[in-house]
Amino acid sequence: MGVQITSLLKSKEIDIGSLSGRVLAVDSYNMLYQFLSTIRQRDGSLLRDSKGNITSHLSGLFNRTINLMKLNLNLIYVFDGAAPRLKQIERERREAIKEEAHKKYKEAVQREDIEEMRKFASRTSRLSEEMINESKEVLDALGVPV
Repeated sequence: MGVQITSLLKSKEIDIGSLSGRVLAVDSYNMLYQFLSTIRQRDGSLLRDSKGNITSHLSGLFNRTINLMKLNLNLIYVFDGAAPRLKQIERERREAIKEEAHKKYKEAVQREDIEEMRKFASRTSRLSEEMINESKEVLDALGVPV
């Protein structure tokens, strides 16, 4: 959903290193969804541990956080709680897109089309409460405020 502020603010590309020593607030949900969408195996399936637990989000979170900390950024991860009612329409729209992507993913599996499997699998990402809690545990272990 987001807030459309591009007409109010001037965009300026910066080097992330120029933020050294500064506090950077991170949209946790956005970042975790990014990892769930992109950190996947060749066929589009999520990374998992030996017990079958999804770990794509943890792998991405750990690596990105460590890399940002190496740049001397003071990170604060923001988990913003329940979405407002106004966002319900957008959430329903996104859910419909995920359902359609899941259908196309299953069709790609039937055809054994690896490229299509990866493409559509990445569009079906869902972030569970368990994943959120695991992410908070990783951040806590790294000494990063949540």
